[in-house]
Amino acid sequence: MNIVRISCKACDTPLAISEGIRHLTCHRCGARLEVSYDARSILVSIAEASENQTEVEILKLRMQLERLDEERRHAQDILRVRREFNWSRGPAIANSEDFGFLLLVIGLVVAVMSLVHGLFFPESLVGLAMAVIGVICRLKGCEATAKEEADYARRRQDLVSRIHALQHPSDGEDAPSAKLREKVGQ
Repeated sequence: MNIVRISCKACDTPLAISEGIRHLTCHRCGARLEVSYDARSILVSIAEASENQTEVEILKLRMQLERLDEERRHAQDILRVRREFNWSRGPAIANSEDFGFLLLVIGLVVAVMSLVHGLFFPESLVGLAMAVIGVICRLKGCEATAKEEADYARRRQDLVSRIHALQHPSDGEDAPSAKLREKVGQ
């Protein structure tokens, strides 16, 4: 019998089932799922949702967090390998930084060599221009890297905050709201 890969409709957990299975319970969130097959696709629907929707939402957010971290690790691994083996093709950031450094070095060499040989114009200016363009490319690459880092940190913090808010709902209240709620409760 073939193994079929599906996802829980309640929490997005990847599941592997034997082809032909019609009903199952998600091992992660407890939702009861109904699986139906047609000629081209598999349809998964929720037969009975888990009693605790907060836990299901926390599971979904944790899975998003895991995917975000995995994507980040994968991108870092690719960048590290490309830099380690000095591959020219790769992310624009690596190319921009590497190209910038190369232009900087070549530009400085051309400028120094032309000055040493008494060639002031246009060779020395071309060398200096190449060096300046190299610095700009290098800075642009570093800026793009910093933006990606900041975006990752922001997205990760948002997910962690949402998980924390679901796990500790009273932590999100400010002090005046909590005091008012206590007074109303008395």
